[in-house]
Amino acid sequence: MLILSMMNLKKEKGFTLIEMAIVLVIIGLLVGMGTGMLGTMTKRSKLISTRDITKTAYESILGYAISSKQLPANLAALGVRTTDAYNRSLRYYVVPEFKTTSLCTNNGTYILLDDSSSGAVISKTDIAFLIFSDGEDRTNSTGAASTFTVLPQSSAYDDIVYYLDIKTLRQNACNNFAIVTNDLPTATVGFAYSSTTIAATDGTPPYAWSIASGSLPTGLSLSAAGVISGTPTVFGSFPFNVKVLDSDVPQRQANKTLSITVQPNDPKITTEYLYNGTDGAAYTATLSATNGITPYSWSLTSGPAGLAVSAGGIVTWNPAVRGTYSVTVLVTDNNARSASKTLALTVY
Repeated sequence: MLILSMMNLKKEKGFTLIEMAIVLVIIGLLVGMGTGMLGTMTKRSKLISTRDITKTAYESILGYAISSKQLPANLAALGVRTTDAYNRSLRYYVVPEFKTTSLCTNNGTYILLDDSSSGAVISKTDIAFLIFSDGEDRTNSTGAASTFTVLPQSSAYDDIVYYLDIKTLRQNACNNFAIVTNDLPTATVGFAYSSTTIAATDGTPPYAWSIASGSLPTGLSLSAAGVISGTPTVFGSFPFNVKVLDSDVPQRQANKTLSITVQPNDPKITTEYLYNGTDGAAYTATLSATNGITPYSWSLTSGPAGLAVSAGGIVTWNPAVRGTYSVTVLVTDNNARSASKTLALTVY
């Protein structure tokens, strides 16, 4: 406005040399201020653009991992811009195993990183990938050695860094490591349990299994491979909490409460009838049973006078009167479970 006023004022009179010098100085100052502001705005614009480009590439890597359960071998696989606002390629480092195998179920040679961007150094040993721009200074201050370094932003460090640890990556890309077995087969006392393997998913095999709390039925055991086997000796319902560790570093753990029901396995008398006897002749017969826990113990519950049943299941009698008699016998197994049966005995 000052220059315009002076120019309007001097339209008719013209400028003196002193006035002309003042105008030129003012113009020079304004041009200098504009150039400085333009430079500052350009630098800020490039910084914002580089941050956006780097963040977009980082998010694309995460999207790639979610869809494929692997990490891209290089940034070209992402289909997004991979050069920053300074026209330099973004730097990308990745766990090599996850380029070709599932990051959900395999272990990796993780990247080491010291992050002091918040002021205190935090050492990380489980980084799955990192991506960064060198920033305006055109140097790789973050490094590419065995341990990367992230520093507070300053005139000496302007790298723009994004990274992700394997645990957080798996939380985004994978199902949780979990035990998927929900029910276990019923067992029966005295019978070998059908070997059953408890199953887990989305961990790094091999797995190591153990009982965290509670217990299996007496006679059954759980192997480190997750196989339940054995022969139960007691009946009832047996809840227990099972724990599994995978082979990742660090190991992942899953727990689940399961239960096995053991049926009592009562003995069963298999003798269907007693053969006929003859009056005046000594009578003997052998009783039989199955199931339960041997040895058995037999006894007579009711029957004609003089008839006896030994503990070993031998029926003896010396019948004197013809007729048909009712004989009730009881068998008890070694687990104190019992069964009874009424049989007919005819004497001719």
